[in-house]
Amino acid sequence: MPIIYRYILRYFFSMFLVVAPGLSGIFILVDAFEHLDEFVEAKASMSTAALYFALKLPAIFCELHPLMVLLSALLTVAVLTRHHEILAFRSLGVKPGQILAAFVGTAFILSLFSFTLKAFYVPGALSKAQRIWNTEVKHSKPQGVLKGNQILYHGLNSIWSAKLGTLDATVLKKVYWIHFDNTFRTKRILAASEAEYQPDKGWIFKHGTELTPADGNGYVSKPFNTLAIKGLETPEDFVALQTPPEEQDLPSLWKNIIRMKKLKFSSTRQETLFWSDILYPLLGVTLLIAALPLTLASGRWGIGAGLGLGVSIGFAAWSAWSFALTLGSTGILPVPVAPIILHLFLIGAGAVLTARMEF
Repeated sequence: MPIIYRYILRYFFSMFLVVAPGLSGIFILVDAFEHLDEFVEAKASMSTAALYFALKLPAIFCELHPLMVLLSALLTVAVLTRHHEILAFRSLGVKPGQILAAFVGTAFILSLFSFTLKAFYVPGALSKAQRIWNTEVKHSKPQGVLKGNQILYHGLNSIWSAKLGTLDATVLKKVYWIHFDNTFRTKRILAASEAEYQPDKGWIFKHGTELTPADGNGYVSKPFNTLAIKGLETPEDFVALQTPPEEQDLPSLWKNIIRMKKLKFSSTRQETLFWSDILYPLLGVTLLIAALPLTLASGRWGIGAGLGLGVSIGFAAWSAWSFALTLGSTGILPVPVAPIILHLFLIGAGAVLTARMEF
């Protein structure tokens, strides 16, 4: 590695080791102020609360990673400019591309680390954090399981077994519903080919059979075309069993997308998140490509100006990224294309600024 690279990166990582904990700490403190009182009210131990916030820290790092990289680079340039070292580079004939290459190469390595963290570790950590929140704070226990497309749910004096007909669980297929009393004696069994939920009518079971206990032994069978029952569980109870896409690692998310396509369900949200997990870490690289020529072109950038520029550009890029994902999730643009457009725009802007830069 050339000496100039080592020299620049020493400053960069010094800044990064200050910026990364600082930004992450601010977000953790905000989250703690919002939720710590609920841990206290639930009489959860402080170690449990500490574990909860620690599990959320990697997700916060990955979310703020592009801004951390951008701020660290801009502050590095600001310090080098303040010490007249950028001027020294110019006098030695160092080209702007050499300085940019040092920053961009480092940002790419950090992006690979962020990608690995986001794709394989963060989803599991968020899932564990949510489990702590549900069990230790909300004192709620899981009522069922959803494996693939099959639901098994323990409701109020009842057991459900069905397959999802729609992702929002308003339609169920191959439904079995068993109702029992407080002594666990079976009172009613419904087997239907389909059940549809309507808020005003409850569950409407279609094309099935109703079994009720006979006076003696056995059951009385009665077929039906439609049968409406109110007061049962709602689709929201079943949807809660699904693992949110944000809590699925990249391989699991891809498998879920394939499964949903086979079942002819819409997988736009899952695909948007999949490509976001892949492309978002690179935002730190493309932000540097666009922003660094602005700072290198002028010798008047100070630390305050560097911070202001970094926050402004970072916020604008984050807003544009969210808008791009919205275009993808709503189907206005193909899912992979929407976030790629922002990367291409930043790279193009950086190339134009670099070509026009008088260094």
